[in-house]
Amino acid sequence: MKLFHSILMLVGRVAISLIFFAAAYHKITHWDAAIYEMAAMGIGQAPIFLFLTCMIEFLGGLSLVLGFKTRWGAAVLALFLIPATIVFHNFWSYSESVDDLQLFLKNLAIFGGLLYVAVSGPGALAIDKR
Repeated sequence: MKLFHSILMLVGRVAISLIFFAAAYHKITHWDAAIYEMAAMGIGQAPIFLFLTCMIEFLGGLSLVLGFKTRWGAAVLALFLIPATIVFHNFWSYSESVDDLQLFLKNLAIFGGLLYVAVSGPGALAIDKR
């Protein structure tokens, strides 16, 4: 039963990390569009913030997958989601905002999962446990 529990924790960490890997990949492969979008949202020094965003998403996702400094990685990603969600998914600012509401709620769910990992730790199948 303990092995099954550890496998499920690993699967959960990998599942959460996939959205961050995909987001970093998309930003890197659409760099100019991402800079334009950030600048349009009022973010100054967009190239610097885009680089930092990609690093946080990639390294945070890697932390979850490997189970290395997992609690810190989850906490950093959770903190990162707060301003990212408020700036980019502020559904309350739009009248027709079903998509933004769904993206806001998705980020809220990921935030909850990250808090759970930050508090619970990575489980037995992690570098942190070696």
